[in-house]
Amino acid sequence: MAEQLTKPARLGAILAECEEVAFDLEFKRAKQWREAAPDRLLVGYLPIYIPREVLHAANALPVGIMGAGDRKQIIKGDAYYQSYICHLPRGVIEMALDSNLVGFDGFLFPAICDCVRNLSGMFKLAKKGSSPATSTIRRTSPSTSAAPSSASRSRRSNRTCSS
Repeated sequence: MAEQLTKPARLGAILAECEEVAFDLEFKRAKQWREAAPDRLLVGYLPIYIPREVLHAANALPVGIMGAGDRKQIIKGDAYYQSYICHLPRGVIEMALDSNLVGFDGFLFPAICDCVRNLSGMFKLAKKGSSPATSTIRRTSPSTSAAPSSASRSRRSNRTCSS
């Protein structure tokens, strides 16, 4: 009979596994999932709403890219973004330049600020990612027109990237 773990020990084991997956800058678990079947896709996204259900329907695994945090020193990323802006876009481009994101089939970058909005352009400049699948999501509601109003342009221009 197999020895059963106590509830606190099981919880500790679960948390340790979650921490291992969450802090893995190589995305080993996601890449293993992709390699298990030839029709699977990996699509990276930044920490904001994306239509994950649509990606699941396309047999893609949405993978949250939360930046490098304090686990990677940003050196090359500063050549693409000023060092005074927030850590997220600089960390993501650093990960791309260090080949941490090799194996992804595409990326979705939300238009939450000017720096993140330009990540797709930075990926193209650095020749990282798959250009057709690397895009910026611009959320619009069905009641708004395709052209943004001057008020919405003004609100967008007030978003900054500084920490």
